[in-house]
Amino acid sequence: MRYWAVIGDLARSRRIRHRAEFQRRLETLLDQVNRRFTTGLVSRWVVTAGDEFQALYVHPEGLVQAVHFLCEEIWPQRARFGVGYGGLATALKDEAVGMDGPAFYAARAALEEAKRGRYLVRVAVALGPGRPRHPRDSYPMAGAVSDIWDLVAKVVQGRHRSEQAVARWYRELGKQVLVAERLGISQGAVSKSLARGLYLETKNVVRHLPALLRDLTSCTELTDPLAERQPPGAPLATPGEGGQP
Repeated sequence: MRYWAVIGDLARSRRIRHRAEFQRRLETLLDQVNRRFTTGLVSRWVVTAGDEFQALYVHPEGLVQAVHFLCEEIWPQRARFGVGYGGLATALKDEAVGMDGPAFYAARAALEEAKRGRYLVRVAVALGPGRPRHPRDSYPMAGAVSDIWDLVAKVVQGRHRSEQAVARWYRELGKQVLVAERLGISQGAVSKSLARGLYLETKNVVRHLPALLRDLTSCTELTDPLAERQPPGAPLATPGEGGQP
């Protein structure tokens, strides 16, 4: 069985003031994600070493929503995400720690590419026992999906403070008049802020991302010779660096 592994990392984390306080806030956010975005979640979000956090999904719907939520809530800090698709070489666990295999290798490779290229989101695919495919190596669609997702993350994490506040409250309340009352501003100001922050546009893209990810895995599994089924008991990946830093 194949899964979607995701590894998140705080950008420029050494510059964060009051890091202990922020670490507690991050853990609180991950608790919220584990309660709210459960579709396809098989191994809960958890902080691993340093400023990294990760999870494992069997379907991409909840994963996409969780990443979008974290991009909004971690602000004004920025977070990078490496998303990998592949199998596991270890037993499935309730929390996304202590597991290994192609899904995590691919997520790690995607995260490293994000760091090198100053991206916020990258996607990589590992269908067989070989090295994971990087977004731009063999699958043009993987690069395209990565770029779309990265653009959405940059729009969300690049909003001004007021735009972010309006977006957060609109996400929770769902009506501009309620947001205006909550923030003590006019409904027109709410509307303009949502437009400047491209709220509806990013929401629509996020809604379509799971389908794009499904199409990506469908087309790669059909065309990649590494996607052939491995015999029972065969290792899923060659030894190497896994999901754990």
